[in-house]
Amino acid sequence: MPERGTLGEEIFRIFCQRVASDELPNDVSGRESRDVCAGTASPDAAPTPRLRAMAENRDRLVAALDQTLPEPLEDDLDHFMLQLVPFYDPPAEQLPTQTRALADLLTKLEEDDEAVGALERLSTRVGYRPLRLALGVTRPALAYPRIVELTETALTTIDEGGAAGEEWDDLLRAISLELATSEASEPEDGASTLELTRQLLFTTRAEFAGDGGSRYMVVRDGRGIVVPASDDGSVPAPFVDMDGDGLADVDPLGRFVGRAGLVEVPAPFAVLGEGDVLRGTAGRALRADRTPIFAYRDVNQTLLAGVTREAPPLLDPEEPALLDMAYGLPVLLGPEGMREEVLGRGVTVRYPGYDTSSGPLFDLVWGTGALLTEEETDDVLALVDQLLEENEHELAGLIDSGLFGDAVADATPDASIPPDSELWDDLIQVVQWMADEPGLLEAVLRALADPRSRRLGTVYAEMMRFRDEVGFDPADLNRPMRDQVWTDPVDPAAPDTADNTSLFQRSISVIHDLDGVRYCNKDGARLRMRLLGLNITYPLVGGSFDECELLEIENVVDAYSQSIIGRYELEIKDGFLNVLLDVGSSLGIDPDRVLEESSGIDGLTRTPTPEALNRMIFTREGNEFLEELFDPIPSRDGVPIEERHDPILFAWERSFRFCGDELVAPDAPCAEPEEVSFYEAMSPLLEAFDSFDRRREGRFLFGRLVTALHTHWPSEGAEMTQDADPSAPFFAHHDDARSYEPILAALFGDCDWMPAGGAGGRRCDPERGGQLIKRLQEASAVLDG
Repeated sequence: MPERGTLGEEIFRIFCQRVASDELPNDVSGRESRDVCAGTASPDAAPTPRLRAMAENRDRLVAALDQTLPEPLEDDLDHFMLQLVPFYDPPAEQLPTQTRALADLLTKLEEDDEAVGALERLSTRVGYRPLRLALGVTRPALAYPRIVELTETALTTIDEGGAAGEEWDDLLRAISLELATSEASEPEDGASTLELTRQLLFTTRAEFAGDGGSRYMVVRDGRGIVVPASDDGSVPAPFVDMDGDGLADVDPLGRFVGRAGLVEVPAPFAVLGEGDVLRGTAGRALRADRTPIFAYRDVNQTLLAGVTREAPPLLDPEEPALLDMAYGLPVLLGPEGMREEVLGRGVTVRYPGYDTSSGPLFDLVWGTGALLTEEETDDVLALVDQLLEENEHELAGLIDSGLFGDAVADATPDASIPPDSELWDDLIQVVQWMADEPGLLEAVLRALADPRSRRLGTVYAEMMRFRDEVGFDPADLNRPMRDQVWTDPVDPAAPDTADNTSLFQRSISVIHDLDGVRYCNKDGARLRMRLLGLNITYPLVGGSFDECELLEIENVVDAYSQSIIGRYELEIKDGFLNVLLDVGSSLGIDPDRVLEESSGIDGLTRTPTPEALNRMIFTREGNEFLEELFDPIPSRDGVPIEERHDPILFAWERSFRFCGDELVAPDAPCAEPEEVSFYEAMSPLLEAFDSFDRRREGRFLFGRLVTALHTHWPSEGAEMTQDADPSAPFFAHHDDARSYEPILAALFGDCDWMPAGGAGGRRCDPERGGQLIKRLQEASAVLDG
């Protein structure tokens, strides 16, 4: 009985004897091969060429086996081998069946010249990866501490009787059919999807780099051959490109060739026994001038590496965001049902799946693909690149606002609109109209960059938070209501009744009611003017004006918006009156001053201010000038505005005083206060609409945008609207978009209110504001600059 050797020696001996029994069937005792297999005879003593080849490589194989399976692992290996014994049991003989199938596969590969040629070409690609990465993904996979649990779970799932056993078998059959009947496809023009994906994932930037230094990978061309390095992308000497395809020429085995035959170059990375080769960082092959022979890429700086480093939080078992997102995939993929697919050469397979023809995810993919073909996409991507590279602070601010809003939304679970709400459809329709107006969308974006828009978020936020009664000062009609302070918060848990409706909701309601309303002088109107201390009635000699004969406002909201930005001019249609005004002007009589004195309203001139229009609308009663000239201004449903709405327009006159990002009282001390009015904050946006909206089909798009919001803002308990009959007055969908007011107010505002010192004290804390609009303004200003 020979002395037992190492585990590697014993494995070699047994394997050698098995080969010998096949090679020498008449040597029943094994006498001719015994010494060779035991390693006590030289390779020359081997009776067959195959045994001689094995004997010549015995020492290498034994050393590799002993290093792979060291002595401390022998007990575990023994246990493993015993666990394999049941796989030999008849009738299934699972392991022998698999080894025979593997042998059949190898035989077929051996008989296939193309397959053998491919393997030969692969065999010449020596040193394409660093030695430490030779095992590829196998090493980290085996090092995973729960690899056993993972493997058992996976195998149990796909095994016969497992949760996905049948599906796994179907998948294997489908793959088998595809592979058995696959044919080489014709090359596509341009880069393939795979090539583009590869280019994207291996894009390198220093910003993608993580810790741990550089990790180099050699660059390969479309043939899988390493690319020689050059500054201009050409093929450098001693490599050649005789066929002009832009790639270094190779022989049928994939070895580089030059003008005089094979080009002797070292492997891209170090290999065992290579001799004296000049190498640099990470084992890269170098020329004599210490420049790399081949092109290398630092994979630590690739997009793939960056994304991989950011992925772990998405896979956190406590909060598996990626898995949670996957739960919604069935809805996005389309209705479930039995599907049919033709595989291979006409084999029809039925399987449960999704109707992708109606899956919204594929509409999104198609739409994204269509956008990518647009010329402007390059500009958008360049803009995103600039944001990420040069304006990280501004971008981080926007992201922080988004996360802030998400947290507020999580804390406001009652905010919701019905799944079948058409709010987004109506908003998208308005955006489509805006996109059809050349320059309008760009102008709206530029409006955000205007410094005047900086505090618009807080203005909106305050209007969404509070429901205070507002109006004019009866003791001083012309006093601007800039010093008003709002303190009565909306109760979001109660319906939007007349006394529980936010200033914002009341504002968009009145804008909706006035949008498209034509307002003229009344039938029988007379113009009472005070001129040179005298009261004069026009027409001078009896008579009166027919409706719209003297003054006409085609769209009240449009005119009001223009008055905010100082562009509205009240057109007097009577020619003779215009002559009188011109004559008076030449005599030093200011016609605008005449109108102000006659009406008693400051700013009610031929270019009226919004404050003057507020008083014209809500103080007509008792004003002889206005009563003689106008009937009460109606809403779009014919009801006088004064009867349907409180004087909400006066809320827009408020001046907001900031000390830093903190909103403070009008008289609060501050070293560098900032005063902003609603009109000032809204001006850039209204200027954009006024300049680029062509008012096609009589629609004013800002008004339509507000209408889209108003029509879905009320709740089920709303008192100002009805949702039963779309053709009846005061219709609105009671979708309860108002339930989002607390979220939007927190997200838009530069600060939020909290109790502070003393009875009834409060402070608007900037730490509690999402500041989204301000940060949008800052980011837009940087990009627009």
